[in-house]
Amino acid sequence: MVPKAVVLAGGHSQPLSSVCPADRADSRVGPSRATGTPVGGDHRSDVGVSLGRSVRRKQSGRLFGSAVSSGAVGLLPGIPASGHRLMAASALSASIALAFATIERPQAVQRLVRSVRKYFPTIPIYVADQSRQVDAMRAFYARYDVTLVRMPYDIGVTASRNALVREIDEEFFILCDDDFVFDCDTSFEDAVRILRAVPGIGVVGGRLMDFDGEKEWLRNWEIYLQYDKIQKILFSIPIYNIAPKARIAAGVIYYICDAVLNFSVLRRSIFDNGVAWDEQFKSNGEHEDFFLNMKLNTTFKVAYLPTMVAYHHHPEIYQTYINRLRERNDGWRLFFEKWGIDQHVEFGLGVRTRDDFDRIINEEDTRARFFLNPDLCLRHDTAGPERILLNDSDVPGVAGVFDDTGRSTRSGRGKGRLLVNIRSSAIVPVRDGPSSANGAPCGEGARDSRQIAECYRLETVNDGRAISATEVPLYFRYDPIIRNDADFFLWYLCGSAQGAERQKGDRLAVTIRWSTSNGTCLLWRSRRRYLDLEDDGYWRPLFVDVPVMPRESRWLRFDVVTDGGTAALPVCTGFLFGRIVGGTSSRLPATPDRDVLALGRLPNDGSEPMENGLPLAELGRNCRWRSVTVESEPGVPGMSRLRIDAQDGFEVLYFTDWTSLGRRLISARLPAGSLQAPAALALPGDGWRSGEARVYGFGRLVGFVALAP
Repeated sequence: MVPKAVVLAGGHSQPLSSVCPADRADSRVGPSRATGTPVGGDHRSDVGVSLGRSVRRKQSGRLFGSAVSSGAVGLLPGIPASGHRLMAASALSASIALAFATIERPQAVQRLVRSVRKYFPTIPIYVADQSRQVDAMRAFYARYDVTLVRMPYDIGVTASRNALVREIDEEFFILCDDDFVFDCDTSFEDAVRILRAVPGIGVVGGRLMDFDGEKEWLRNWEIYLQYDKIQKILFSIPIYNIAPKARIAAGVIYYICDAVLNFSVLRRSIFDNGVAWDEQFKSNGEHEDFFLNMKLNTTFKVAYLPTMVAYHHHPEIYQTYINRLRERNDGWRLFFEKWGIDQHVEFGLGVRTRDDFDRIINEEDTRARFFLNPDLCLRHDTAGPERILLNDSDVPGVAGVFDDTGRSTRSGRGKGRLLVNIRSSAIVPVRDGPSSANGAPCGEGARDSRQIAECYRLETVNDGRAISATEVPLYFRYDPIIRNDADFFLWYLCGSAQGAERQKGDRLAVTIRWSTSNGTCLLWRSRRRYLDLEDDGYWRPLFVDVPVMPRESRWLRFDVVTDGGTAALPVCTGFLFGRIVGGTSSRLPATPDRDVLALGRLPNDGSEPMENGLPLAELGRNCRWRSVTVESEPGVPGMSRLRIDAQDGFEVLYFTDWTSLGRRLISARLPAGSLQAPAALALPGDGWRSGEARVYGFGRLVGFVALAP
């Protein structure tokens, strides 16, 4: 028998004494008749707490479970509504910060930071960046007032988070991952209220809406941890499998558990009292280890606050990141060895064992190992006596109203019913109250496709007109080495130019071509991409798929060209070095982690090498010469670097008759020194040895100059 008072998160509506203080270990939360003014939000009245039932997996179905309700009655005061919730800067900005670690996902970082600054313009932001190089991101971090904690490459998420803790001065900090997104529903006021009201709580976790590229679903990982040293088993038990342990503090309902997702507000002082991330973990295992250590070796508690919401999108396009950096199983091996366990049982998901670090065996397959017959199964296949009893006079109290996607809604009447399926013992909440004309609950409901797309977009930020040509100067940078542990990003920066026609929100439509050193075309036209033409003063990353390099090719060449117009105008040209065979690259030892400048093309450069109506060869006969520094790259066959930082006054370079460049004339627009651009171009080394090949530089102050190594 399950006591009817704890069937729902809110208990039953009578008696009122069921509301207990937060410091009572066995407290249950029920509705209150007290009055008060909600703090923050849009002050609507019908909001509260909903619990899901899945564990670390997709939950695209309905949110019906033993702790889910769909009506509201007698709400407690002080529970903020979801909706447009800008955190009051005067109230919290001085006491709370945001911190996250990242590696090789600059698009996700920029998306997260922009969303944070949209709704929390003054909150301090700390990032521990362990990417190979961060020069391209420095201007962005400065533009959005982000404190950069520079970490060694691939030092690990645990070391990065510990470094963040050492930098943070605020009383509390929000911990999240770089692939999160905040929106108008995101608020941390209630989490701070809980932490200030209950000193024994060290972590308050929230809930996530996951996005797979098509739809959103509620993600849950609020669990109890049970460590059996004798049997060497760790059990992760969803809190939804047990009668809810609901508490109330400062007018806010929350739930006690042992572990939550990587979306939480933490008390900074707990890290001065035995709490830390174990830095032997780089990826996987570190999360369970952190909370298990917190439970067994400290006195701090963990709370779950379902009304604190954020959005999560793990970009599947970063395949190299996923395969080389994210999906590493050494962490699980270390976790099992550290705690002396043979199995980790995640209820609702499956079992991970010492023999299967790389996968979780689901419940059905695990059960089949024991050859259980139906008589030994715990499932009841036939109808039996009622196992949960509710009297007709009992009206369950609830903490809030949520739709099928887990979003809070406005409701009419605040009553609900429980329907018990005797065969399955499932409890199904049914709301009493008005519905919309189409039968759906009244309220905000799920976001439409346009809102979802805008929330999770990784590339262009603007929704303005798409154009096929522009006179606005564009500059590009990239890593010229093909690496087997990093995805390829082409960074671009939009400059300013007098007289260039530009409307706010304009996007340049482009495609990308790929060819080899012998001129073979590997890809003539990629999918259409867009470049934002906003002069924001920082570099934007564009993720680009790199084709497999043929064995006979010494390098790959890419060309970005405009799309949608009468002609494909050149935008950018660059070269990648390092061999790819069968999808893997030969890891070049000791290759420097330095970006180079791509050849930002002038719109009208083409096959005729001319300047001001005169052939460049004729101009070159009488122009002055200047020596330039050309460096070979150790360990990278065929690559040379042309130093441009010492060539003051040049605005453009002209490469004429370089057979490796494909056309008789290729231009390279050079950025001003204030743009913090790379100091070199990466070029095929054999181009300098071509008999007719020439390089000229031009600047309004220095005139026309021939360059030679």
